[in-house]
Amino acid sequence: MTFVEQGDKITGDYECAYGNHDCHPGAESGRIVVGSLNGSQVKVQVAMSDPEQLICIYNGHLANSGIGGGYECLSGGALMEQGTWQMERVASDRGYGQRNG
Repeated sequence: MTFVEQGDKITGDYECAYGNHDCHPGAESGRIVVGSLNGSQVKVQVAMSDPEQLICIYNGHLANSGIGGGYECLSGGALMEQGTWQMERVASDRGYGQRNG
């Protein structure tokens, strides 16, 4: 994921990276449709590009140069997957972003 922080709002993109995660067929990319930063707490909702309209919700906490927490993916309101995630902060052309660690 790439996070673009704009005050307390987060926008950005999602790109599945094989080897870090099993990518859902047709859901190799997506965009952050809702994102917020409240102190060190982060919450983002990613709309995937797949035809089943998979939505993944990531909750986490910022700590030093990283971020991590839990996530769940829903399709039609039904839980499809859940687990944990972590990323590290890296410099990008658009300021600072996040990348799967």
